[in-house]
Amino acid sequence: MLMMLARNRKVDESRQVWKDLKREEVLFDQHTFGDLVRAYLDSGLPTEAMDIYNEMRRSPDPPLSLPF
Repeated sequence: MLMMLARNRKVDESRQVWKDLKREEVLFDQHTFGDLVRAYLDSGLPTEAMDIYNEMRRSPDPPLSLPF
């Protein structure tokens, strides 16, 4: 659902789902971060993509490699 919201430029809704998942202590892997960044970029939302990218870099379980 998160990916579909991001791909359809539903920024507020995707942020709310993201916050809900984080509140439930869901840990995202590098693929989830990368897919979400790509969805925002493909939708012409570079600011939102950078927000997710920066969060990925600060995550408690950092990615093995940065995808971009």
